[in-house]
Amino acid sequence: MPGVVSIRPMKTTISVLSAVLSLMFIASPDLFAASGGAVSPRGSLFSFESPKAFSIGAFYENAPTEVEIAGYKEKAIFQHMYGVVGLDVAKWLTLRLHAGTTITGDDGDKSRLSGSAYGGGFTAKLIEYEIEKTRWMEGIWRIELHGDFTKHDSSEGGNYTDWDETFGSLTWNWEIFGAPNSLEMEPCHSLVLFAGSGYSGLDGNVKSGNYRSAWHANRDFGFVGGVELFLTKNLSFGWELRDFEYSTYLAHVGYHF
Repeated sequence: MPGVVSIRPMKTTISVLSAVLSLMFIASPDLFAASGGAVSPRGSLFSFESPKAFSIGAFYENAPTEVEIAGYKEKAIFQHMYGVVGLDVAKWLTLRLHAGTTITGDDGDKSRLSGSAYGGGFTAKLIEYEIEKTRWMEGIWRIELHGDFTKHDSSEGGNYTDWDETFGSLTWNWEIFGAPNSLEMEPCHSLVLFAGSGYSGLDGNVKSGNYRSAWHANRDFGFVGGVELFLTKNLSFGWELRDFEYSTYLAHVGYHF
C-alpha cells in the first residue's frame, strides 16, 4: 500500500538521526551544555559591567566679582550653593552634574536677586607619582585638570539677569598619609594640598523694565589653591581659594562610594 511504503523510510531516517545524536552527545557532552550548543555566539549584543563608583557632595561659593555693563564697571557679589553628583567613568576621570541656587547682589547689598544654577564638569588625573623614601616629600603627587560649566539666572521684581560661567584649572596636588615631619594625623585618613593656575569667564545679560544690556566679568586667569581633609577614605571636607580680580572662597563636603 502507498501509505505503508512512505512511512517505513521515515521511521528508518529518524532512527538513524537518533543514533547519530546519541553518539555525538556521548563523545562530546560539552556541545550541549548550554542553550544553543556549539553554534551559539560567545559574546552578546549588549553587555553590562558592575556599577561604577559614584560620589555626592555639596558646595558653597562666595565670589566678589568686577563686572562691566555698558562700559561701566561695578563690583557684584555672587553666592552659590550646589548639590553635586559624580561618576567615575574611568580610574583617572570623574564626570559631575551640579544644581542649586544662586544669589546676586551689588557691593552695598542694596539689591539682591535670587535664582537657580545648573551645570556639569569633570576632574582628570593626568599624572600620579608616589614618593616613599624622601621623608619631607612622602605621599602621592598628582597633576589634575578640572573643568566646570554652569548656567545661572536671578530675578527680583522687574530685574532679571542670566549668565554662563566657565571655569578651568590645572593644579599640582600633594596627598599626605600618616604623620610626616611629626604632623599628627592619626585621626584622619589623609590631607591633600593643591595649588595651580585657573581660568574663569562670566558672560551674561541683564534686563530691567525696557532696559537690556550684555555684561561680562573681568576675571580671566588667576591663582587656585586649597586643602582637602579626608576624615576617612570616603568622607572629605575642603576649602578652596580662587584669586582673580577679587578672591573667591569655596567650601565643600563630599562622600565617595
